[in-house]
Amino acid sequence: MHQRIFAGALSLALAASAPLWAQDVTCPGGGVTIQGAPERATAICEATAIATDQLASCNLYVPDQITIEVTQSLPGNCYGLYHCEEDLIQLLPVSAYETYLDANPASPFGHLSPQVFFDSILRHELAHAAMNRTPCPFDGCPASQEFVAYTMQIYFLPDADRTRFETRLGEAGAPDRPITRDSLNAMILMMAPEIFIENAYRYFARLEEPCALIGEIARGDVLLDLPFQ
Repeated sequence: MHQRIFAGALSLALAASAPLWAQDVTCPGGGVTIQGAPERATAICEATAIATDQLASCNLYVPDQITIEVTQSLPGNCYGLYHCEEDLIQLLPVSAYETYLDANPASPFGHLSPQVFFDSILRHELAHAAMNRTPCPFDGCPASQEFVAYTMQIYFLPDADRTRFETRLGEAGAPDRPITRDSLNAMILMMAPEIFIENAYRYFARLEEPCALIGEIARGDVLLDLPFQ
């Protein structure tokens, strides 16, 4: 099973750059291995440690052993992938996210700096890793998975960036639309991912104890998905 970010409507033209180094780097503590970018390994290790603590504070627990690979390309329109069979996260280099942000300033994350965007995608994929063993009664539970991953991506943005995200929702008139769990379904995720992102965060942010819901979803006590008819 692969988990992806920004599939479907969004695309990225990657310019070829110098090859990434192949040397692996083990982060302090020994649980996280960085592949493909030893020159940025320290920063990625630090971002991973911060994100792991953030997710734990919201009832999500990242596996003890995980590999993070920086690669020049990903399949389809993906900007990050989590491979659950291998506990492997693949990310693009920061320069690729800079290209995307320059070309898509109106996207939900268009106001972020490339580094903040990189770190948010890392956190998104770490959330998928934390959800790896969440029970699912169907062939897949994409709405539940992506609800958790996107809300964690946004919730733990730096305060100014999260506020700007919320302001953009207000400028679009989004707070006037009622949000129910019916608005958090796999069809919207597939057909209009940006709407799903907005719906997910607005629903999450209005809860009195939003992290309690994240824990319930992670344990399989709450399911946002329905069987395909």
